[in-house]
Amino acid sequence: LTVAAAYGQTLFASVTVVSTAGSSSTPALSNGSIDPALAHTPIKILDPDGDEDSDGLKNSDEQRAGTNPLLDSSVHEITQTMDTTNGVTVVAATIDGQRYRIQFADDFNDKAIAPTWTFFNQAAQGTYDETSPSGGTVQFLDDFDVNTSGGEPLSGQRIYRILTEPTP
Repeated sequence: LTVAAAYGQTLFASVTVVSTAGSSSTPALSNGSIDPALAHTPIKILDPDGDEDSDGLKNSDEQRAGTNPLLDSSVHEITQTMDTTNGVTVVAATIDGQRYRIQFADDFNDKAIAPTWTFFNQAAQGTYDETSPSGGTVQFLDDFDVNTSGGEPLSGQRIYRILTEPTP
């Protein structure tokens, strides 16, 4: 089935059971009759370049990140960074079904030049796949080792970001 629709338009769809293998997809009232108010599911057509929840991220970016483009509190962000004797620990909230990859940059002081983002040297040290249905947190440790960033920042300062993508 193909349907043409405009961005912002809400469509309604109903699903009919093709196989009755032990489940029903038709909403029913307690007396067994079908409730027409529940028999249709609204589907809103979103502009991929729009920002439906006004959180600063395009709808298409939210889809790739696994966040909800209709909920402004559904975002990926670094929740904590901690300097420790072993290096820097970076903590972020996670969502089920997403892969998280950390990057760092040391050359961020010149506002005219975009930072040069670099992945950790060993993917196993800087990649995490979230598999818990309820999500959770991930902690990445930059211990300045050859397997992570390869050394302390020459300027004494470093920034981090975490990229997300669907788990392959």
